[in-house]
Amino acid sequence: MARSRVIKPEFWSDEKLAKLSRDARLMYIGLWNCADDYGVTKGNAAWLKSQIFPYDDIGASCLTQWLKELEKEKRIVSFSHHGENYFYLPTFRLHQRVDRPSRQRNPEPPEDLLVDYSRDCREGSRGCSDETETETCTDARHEVKRHLRYVLITDNEREKLIDRMGEPAALEYIERLDGYIGQIGEQKAKARYKSHYDTMLNWYRKDLSKGGVAGRGGEGAESVVERLDRLARKSKESHHAGEA
Repeated sequence: MARSRVIKPEFWSDEKLAKLSRDARLMYIGLWNCADDYGVTKGNAAWLKSQIFPYDDIGASCLTQWLKELEKEKRIVSFSHHGENYFYLPTFRLHQRVDRPSRQRNPEPPEDLLVDYSRDCREGSRGCSDETETETCTDARHEVKRHLRYVLITDNEREKLIDRMGEPAALEYIERLDGYIGQIGEQKAKARYKSHYDTMLNWYRKDLSKGGVAGRGGEGAESVVERLDRLARKSKESHHAGEA
């Protein structure tokens, strides 16, 4: 089922996207609507044609060409699961805010694919200054911020956690790490947890291998941002009450 998505004004002036053909750019927008709330869509060309161009007389070769354009520019990444093709949209969660994600209906991209793309993004983002539809490289996004009482990650890292595991699960790991640091103290935590982002990502991978990842989403779930704000306010209130 197609979902409503946001098209930022910067999309139309993005010089990198302008390298793509007009039809490939339109296809790209259509893929956002086809993707689930985790940035993954079915990759069957006939199915995509029925969803994005239902009334147009377009051959499979045209769709395949447009998809190749998008994949060449790393706007989409293809992968297979149980013999079926899928596309992962790597920048989906940077530009589509999903406060209440629906149940995950498509498989996750392979771990090595996500790692490779993440590395490419970090290398490609160095030195850029202008925000476009496909990348946001402002200093603010890479500024380390405190979440809850002790967890230190950037907005970009928080969004990558959400992109990888979904909002409810990301919040579970932020709360878990915050609790651990509170128990052992910030000084010991500095030696034990060199990177809070890497720590939570490693926990997620271990839990995933055991089939024990919590909070995988669901209707009515509170967003990470909303719940972090609420818990932060609660923590401040408790702190002030203790001082009184």
